[in-house]
Amino acid sequence: MRFRLRRIHLIIDRLNPDESFTFIDEIPDINIRLSFVRNLRISGSQAYEEDSEQNEIGREEIEEETFFAKPSPLCPSRLRSPLYESKEPPQAPEEILQMKIKYQETWVGIAKFISRLSCLSDLVYDCMTQVPSCLLSALRDNCPDARLHVYTFSLRSLYQPRNESHDISPEEYALATSPNLYGLYMKYCSYDGDGNIGYNEEAIIQMIRGLAPRLSYVGMAGQPVGGTIELAHAIQLHRQSGKPKWKGFFINGGQVRDNMQGKGSLHTLYLNGASELRIHQWSDYTDFNKLTKLHLGFTIIDAVQALAIIAEGGGLSSLSSLALMPKARNLEQAIAADESVCRLLQAMKPLQGLELEGEVGDSAWRAVIDQHGNSLRELRFAPAPEYYDNIEAFVLSCGRIRLLSGICLNLGKLELRIPRTRGDRDEVGIYQILGQLPRLKRISLVLDCSVIDPPEVRHGESFIEMGGWELPVNTFRAALINTAMDLALAQSIFDTIAAARAYTGGSSLVDLKLKIYGAGNFGRSSLDSEPRIPLEWVGQSWFVRRNSRNGGLVVQKIKSFVDDLDVLKDDFFERDDLRAVWMDVWPGSPGDRRNQWHSFPLATD
Repeated sequence: MRFRLRRIHLIIDRLNPDESFTFIDEIPDINIRLSFVRNLRISGSQAYEEDSEQNEIGREEIEEETFFAKPSPLCPSRLRSPLYESKEPPQAPEEILQMKIKYQETWVGIAKFISRLSCLSDLVYDCMTQVPSCLLSALRDNCPDARLHVYTFSLRSLYQPRNESHDISPEEYALATSPNLYGLYMKYCSYDGDGNIGYNEEAIIQMIRGLAPRLSYVGMAGQPVGGTIELAHAIQLHRQSGKPKWKGFFINGGQVRDNMQGKGSLHTLYLNGASELRIHQWSDYTDFNKLTKLHLGFTIIDAVQALAIIAEGGGLSSLSSLALMPKARNLEQAIAADESVCRLLQAMKPLQGLELEGEVGDSAWRAVIDQHGNSLRELRFAPAPEYYDNIEAFVLSCGRIRLLSGICLNLGKLELRIPRTRGDRDEVGIYQILGQLPRLKRISLVLDCSVIDPPEVRHGESFIEMGGWELPVNTFRAALINTAMDLALAQSIFDTIAAARAYTGGSSLVDLKLKIYGAGNFGRSSLDSEPRIPLEWVGQSWFVRRNSRNGGLVVQKIKSFVDDLDVLKDDFFERDDLRAVWMDVWPGSPGDRRNQWHSFPLATD
């Protein structure tokens, strides 16, 4: 039997230039086999396994599992530097030279290998080092139709001293203008740690406008920079005279296609925030009518209103996926936020994917259901946990969830922030209603345990000292019970949803994420760390999945920062009031309290 390679993943740090690809020619009919390769991924030492279920099954704890995540190249912890450069200790000059020679030989070998992939359709570049010129040439000359996806895009030569502007490097200009460049993710900063001025965003705009002829999707996220003396000086100069205007790719000779004035044709745009001005600017950079996916991160209410006007004027006509985090700067904006989001949603054609987190309420919720309910495949709706005194908190009650289940019948993936109410009939009712959605396979529930309006301590009533204010003991005790989430309760919630699904028919529930939110939130009063820790300890988050191989359930705890704390190890805290409440809820012998607790079962009819 002949094997056919469709996907290949090359990990650069594991390749020896003396041996790379020599084994390939020993395989019979290798040229025929390589003609089936469609996808090539090139990464550095960090390897990413595609079969996440195989990696995670058998582990009791996993890292955060995110159903609605920004693209991984834009995640904060993924890359170590805004320029994607390694911060290894300095090496001797001869060692640096030898390393450069080694990498050059490796890349030449990879370029020759690419030239043999006659039917290559996509190449994903995921290395911290810059895309080498030989790779760009191999694609251009041998795979002209292949699409290049650069997950670590950065034009390093466009980080320049304030008074020493210079041309972009020829190699990086070749990347920016590559006829194969199809998509990129970039983390950038206006000033780096050395005080250099960054012009990557300005360059990207020129690329979108036509300099990169096939560029179709762009993801951009600001990269925080650690404090340095040089950076502080650069910021001081910025406050005094602003950021110097970019002079272009080539300062002294110019280029025919250096300054583009056209409008791009992106189908996907990821930004990590948007203001009204930014919306208007980007609508000039690229044709919003050609966008199919727009993810904006924190979005000021003025920007939401600007998008609504664009949509009402016939813009955003091709959009199928939208993600916003409406953010109010003041009470006036907070009051207008819900109606502004509602106005935008009503002006848009039915969406298949929608993510809303932040200042959203009943009007936005009804617009989601009425305007987009029948078409939605994916929905994330997470009302803001911050509350203004003049605005009633929006809660996804059982009745509102029932409205969702009656209309949004095509949902396959869903995330909601719902109230946790000690597993009472209302909470169980929400789980049962969610189980009635016939196509829902993946659910993420953020269980809000916040106590919005805690009662005051009455005369003679026992209380917990919370650091400048007092909380009734019974309120703290109820919060402890409500927050507790162990493996048994996580599986019970999964079973409750799955049982409702089995009764109504439809696809089997595959994944359930349960995340406790608001442990230790009592109104807007601050809470000392000591009373908060027991609440956060028992407020564990879980991921329940159905094993595709045997149909059994795999229940895994999602790691938390409190997992490494030892405060519960030696008979709890020194504070008698906290120990007394804990012992009242979970009596037991002195010693290690970390596992001497349990959650309480769901209500039954």
